[in-house]
Amino acid sequence: CLARHPCATVRRTKEVLMADIIAKNREYWVNCSNSKLGGGKFYLAQSLLLERIAQKYVEPDMTVLDIGCGNGENTKLLSNHCRSITGFDLSENLLAEARSANALTNGGYASLDLEAENWELPAPVDMIFCLGVFTTIHDWSVLVRAVREFNRSLKPEGLLVMRDTLSTGNTRINTKKNGYSGIYRSERHYLRLFEKNGFVRQDFIPIVRGVNFIGFHVFRPVG
Repeated sequence: CLARHPCATVRRTKEVLMADIIAKNREYWVNCSNSKLGGGKFYLAQSLLLERIAQKYVEPDMTVLDIGCGNGENTKLLSNHCRSITGFDLSENLLAEARSANALTNGGYASLDLEAENWELPAPVDMIFCLGVFTTIHDWSVLVRAVREFNRSLKPEGLLVMRDTLSTGNTRINTKKNGYSGIYRSERHYLRLFEKNGFVRQDFIPIVRGVNFIGFHVFRPVG
């Protein structure tokens, strides 16, 4: 485009549209009462694999955090394997359901907004689980801040378990009519986020394979 003003207008229009998508996505999660966007078979497979991961990596004397705990189903599952666990979520609706339907005898639930200016996790802890959260956050700086805080919170021998939808190609955005928009980052871009902020991946357990794929990434702190 050779004319300055038309180019600027197009760019500004794209920025406004993206800002609207991000705002609607945040509103969706703040008011969310059902975080299950996939089918029943997917969540069954995820639960079975999460149980295997817990048996392999979680030990009875561990302190565990579950970031983006939703209704607490995964938190409850993990609580059977550790000494104590805390589930965190942005949605007060989901936290209320977690406290009611998946109450914990060795932990509890608390509010957490990863997009807030100042927040800290309990430290030191043995393991952090963060399942499906990064797919819902568009701002890269928020992810960097979160990964660095995960690193600070974990013990040197601790582990971070992530689960997000990634792309084998370029990063793309999946927008739905209900306001939710997921960002499917390229695997290369995703892994670089952790490598540049103190982690190395030591295990990957796939759930769904395809152009867009989902699985559990197990990271350990380095340096």
